[in-house]
Amino acid sequence: MKKRQSHYKRVIIWTTAAAILLFFSLTILLYRYHQSRNVIDETVNMATADIDPGKDQATLTFDDGQVIDLEGKTVKSDADGVTYLNGQAVSPSKMQFATLTTPRKGQYKAILPDGTTVWLNAESKLKYPTKFAGAERLVELEGEGYFEVAHNASRPFIVESKGQRVKVLGTKFNINSYTNEEYTRTTLISGSVELRNLQNELMVRLKPGEQGRFVLGGIDVKKVDPETFIGWTDNEFQFNGAQLVEVLRQLERWYDIDVDYQNVPNAKVYATISRDKKLTSVLFALGEVTDLNFKMTGRRIEIKK
Repeated sequence: MKKRQSHYKRVIIWTTAAAILLFFSLTILLYRYHQSRNVIDETVNMATADIDPGKDQATLTFDDGQVIDLEGKTVKSDADGVTYLNGQAVSPSKMQFATLTTPRKGQYKAILPDGTTVWLNAESKLKYPTKFAGAERLVELEGEGYFEVAHNASRPFIVESKGQRVKVLGTKFNINSYTNEEYTRTTLISGSVELRNLQNELMVRLKPGEQGRFVLGGIDVKKVDPETFIGWTDNEFQFNGAQLVEVLRQLERWYDIDVDYQNVPNAKVYATISRDKKLTSVLFALGEVTDLNFKMTGRRIEIKK
């Protein structure tokens, strides 16, 4: 009899423990489901006013006042100073300056007079001569550009941007020098570059896989994964520990939106997202990796607490 009672007690204990475990498991599952539904429902609500990604578009402005819309067109300059649009000459051979400008929601690839190829990211400008003359090939950059420089040992290629000068002979590198970013960053893919601070003439040489960043008048050099910083040239957002505020500024430029930074937490983002996706898909992906919800009103984005 005592053995039977002991057996019943053990059954009751195990049954109670199983019920408690089941209760907590269901509670956790329901909580996660609810959180997921919050993100999903928010995305569905935004879908009615979704925003398309950027595309290849830019304008080319010459010193003589000529302005050319480059959307859907290819531009190339030759060594004689002639600029061609879809193979047709659109500027005389006289030397003058041209400014290539991408708007928000724009990017563009162009070939400079020396054969150098440059990719401009959204909201950027590149000023260059239609014919390189003298001992150097000098261009000026605002925003972000990726360069594959044609080699010329006797004539260095120089990029000036936001207080710095980058000097190369022939190499591949990326410069991010937006005025609303805290740092100007130069990332070397291959070759060698000389990075100089124009205020105090401090100079460093970068090796492939290194990034030079202007910090308090100095230059901070660190090893990085360069693909993370040129993913945009392959239509990808690549975030490898990027600050959320920096990620949101990239979205502002690529989708032409405005972000309310009042409730933006100090968070890092690890994600690879196609730049071809519409805005709601990107916000959904960010919500999944940051546990944040985004509210969209027109072209304004805010983070919900």
